[in-house]
Amino acid sequence: MADSVHIQITRPVAQLVLDTTVCFPADSTILHLALPVVLEQSPETLLAVIEISAGGVVIFRDSMQAKVGAEHLCRAVTPVTG
Repeated sequence: MADSVHIQITRPVAQLVLDTTVCFPADSTILHLALPVVLEQSPETLLAVIEISAGGVVIFRDSMQAKVGAEHLCRAVTPVTG
């Protein structure tokens, strides 16, 4: 079972915006995260690389581009539920 997620968010030309690892209970079935990102403009296209690990071993890795703007501000944080 997974127990942590590592997220790197970058701007084009590999400018690091956020690099964080979040631990969570291994028996969790859902994970909601609110990640603070300072935008240089709005909207802005960023690349997110996500790695999910179990016991320190990466078991899933994927990436996605996301167009974000000031209107995408998070208004509520949902806790991890099991």
